[in-house]
Amino acid sequence: MKAIQALLKEVKDLAEQRNIIIHSAWRFGKNAAFAELYATTIRPRTKQNKGAIPEVQGITAPYLRQLTQRSTDLQIKLHRLQCCITQKGFKVSAELSRPLEA
Repeated sequence: MKAIQALLKEVKDLAEQRNIIIHSAWRFGKNAAFAELYATTIRPRTKQNKGAIPEVQGITAPYLRQLTQRSTDLQIKLHRLQCCITQKGFKVSAELSRPLEA
């Protein structure tokens, strides 16, 4: 159960980061020489009477590659979990702790 809870927490964290990227307005940064992409997100303030404020977050190509790699890693772990559930004799923690290479 602990291994599955940790896996589901990883999925939740990645989904939250994905939502920031997917639901943001994109534009190029001020210095076009660096071609830095920025995502602007709108998040409500803690006080409801103040309204929403823009939150600017820099999203770089290496960060997107990192999220893509994490997504791939999670896909492998979820596939292993599926195998553990559908086949007899596998221990979930042993399968999920294996190295992610292939």
